[in-house]
Amino acid sequence: MRIVLSALESGSIHTYTGGIGPRFENLGSALAAMGHEVHFVTTTINYDGSRTWPSPSVAIHVIDHARTGSPLHPLLLAKRVSGFVTTLNADVAVAAEWGGLLAPLAKERRRITAVVTNLATSSLQIRLINATHGRTVDRTFAGLLRERLERTQARTSDGTFAISHAISTWSEQLWGRLPNLEVIPNGLDICSVIEAAKRGASLIEGKKPAVVSVGRVSFWKGSDTLLAAAGDLWDRGHVFDLHLLGDLSLEMCNDINVAEGKASRSGNTLKIWGHQDRHTVLSTVRMAAVAVFPSRFEGFGNACLEARILGVPTIATQGTGFNEFCTDQIDSVLVPAGDSSVLGAAIAKLLTNTLAAQRLAAAGKERSCSFSSKKYATKVEDYFLRIAERRACHVA
Repeated sequence: MRIVLSALESGSIHTYTGGIGPRFENLGSALAAMGHEVHFVTTTINYDGSRTWPSPSVAIHVIDHARTGSPLHPLLLAKRVSGFVTTLNADVAVAAEWGGLLAPLAKERRRITAVVTNLATSSLQIRLINATHGRTVDRTFAGLLRERLERTQARTSDGTFAISHAISTWSEQLWGRLPNLEVIPNGLDICSVIEAAKRGASLIEGKKPAVVSVGRVSFWKGSDTLLAAAGDLWDRGHVFDLHLLGDLSLEMCNDINVAEGKASRSGNTLKIWGHQDRHTVLSTVRMAAVAVFPSRFEGFGNACLEARILGVPTIATQGTGFNEFCTDQIDSVLVPAGDSSVLGAAIAKLLTNTLAAQRLAAAGKERSCSFSSKKYATKVEDYFLRIAERRACHVA
């Protein structure tokens, strides 16, 4: 098959990337290794060609675009990407839900290419969660237009698939019944995770226990809950340093100032490292006493799965994508999102009960081995073949 993957971000081409970039990178490389012709289409500003994917068998197409400030920018970008993808004459074109880049193509009834939406995180989803918690929401015309594109793409695609049941449930609550929806749990290249952790230089120094969290420092990721929990523990005399690895959202500045004051008064340290390369992140996680993932919503949680592969005891939020591979008190600790007192108690238990932490870490590592990138790619390949066949019959 000729397969096109398209997303606003890539794990290797862009400086910042969320979960979809690395996942498409791994999936594209795996599908190419299985003998498929794979293209990846992404967008960026002033691309100089210096950063490329690690797999030479994947053809990379970067659409260089400038943000003009026009409220129609999301639509203009989607039309440009859809138009380019049409020229590739693919059997299957896959797009992330975010941005709705293939919405114009999906609406074309006479198209030959089967369009598939990879459900993950949508603009509407973020707006609704922020609104529920009294946070700033995007009500600009461009933001609403992007939501419309995402809705159109999801509803008019030939197929939709999600990497967790949490995503599929949420998406159908937003968009209604979706075409040929399937859940295909994500997988990682387990050997590459372990090797990358060995090659990097850990940011953790000293003998003090380290609590580590990976992901954008933001309300969406539950960073405020973690900072509040850490501050309370420091006030009560617990000894540990907190390391946050991810880009900082300005909305977190007040929470950080409060937590830094508590850390300083108690002789502990709060470190906010910002965006780090993969090797540094994994080597730092590998040295952690506890890895914490307090997201208010998480589609799957690659960083959490990586921590488990590295044998680190993990704490994550229940009712999200973490439930796809985490079982409370068996291989991890699951806590309610937004509850700093429960989160703090979980952190304290794993820091003070070594046997419990080791038991959870060992169980988590063993179970994580079943979530391999090869198994994921094989299941996705089968799904793409079925969707492409249905499209061919429809056109005929």
